[in-house]
Amino acid sequence: MSTPRPADLDTCVYCPKLCRHVCPVAVGSAREAAAPSNMALHPWRFLRGDGSVSLAREAAALCVHCDACTDHCDVHRPLGDLLAAVRHQLLPPAPAAAPGPIEGAGRRVAVEADDRRWAEALAEHLGEPVARLRTDDHLGAAHLAHPLADGTHAAALRALLQGRVAVVADHRSLSALRAVGITAEHLVDRVALADEPGTSHHPCLGPRLPGATVPGALACCGARERLQEVHPDTARQVAAHLGRTLSDEGEGPLKSPDSACACALRDAGFAVRDPVDALLHPLH
Repeated sequence: MSTPRPADLDTCVYCPKLCRHVCPVAVGSAREAAAPSNMALHPWRFLRGDGSVSLAREAAALCVHCDACTDHCDVHRPLGDLLAAVRHQLLPPAPAAAPGPIEGAGRRVAVEADDRRWAEALAEHLGEPVARLRTDDHLGAAHLAHPLADGTHAAALRALLQGRVAVVADHRSLSALRAVGITAEHLVDRVALADEPGTSHHPCLGPRLPGATVPGALACCGARERLQEVHPDTARQVAAHLGRTLSDEGEGPLKSPDSACACALRDAGFAVRDPVDALLHPLH
């Protein structure tokens, strides 16, 4: 999306916070500054030429782009898209680590994005060799999401994974691969997590498990790069609120179809099972 005009944000700035109750960041953090109308205010002032760059950057980084506000809005203003465009203007592309190397042989490659090693377990589960690719930045997902990112990292990923099928456990790595046209599978489609007891959340990105009925305002666990980078305390508050709500909604352990979301919930103090847990430690 091109740089928005001030008029593009007029409706949201002058709205009496009619979508506040569906914004996961506003609800989870209980911060009025995180209400969508207030998120729009400082970027609107910046675009008019009389606002603070730093305040505009901080406000735009609060949005997790789940589009709950747009879905609820009577005129469906694309606030998430507008704030993303402002973020891209004010924040440079995140650096991306050089991908690789791939360890081992196999047509499928397990993309391990945290400290758990699960390539061998997937190989046993599938009955075929599975290689391993470790990543500390979800294959450079934040870098690839920026419109000003050059093609160097994308080309390196394509060359590294040419002729292979990547298997991921989180939406960040999946979005990185999709952004550069690489075939990928999600681990949640290979394990029995959906059949396990417990309460699952309904993430704003990535795969969703059947029966995850938590309202949209509680969908986000705070596992978004810019929110975690610019507002780490708010990200933890969002995750803590979701964890408490899931605990109150149903019986049994918490479970998440996405390991990035599960990591955010664990950091907030909750025990969570995700696809990697289901693969490494199946319930029998």
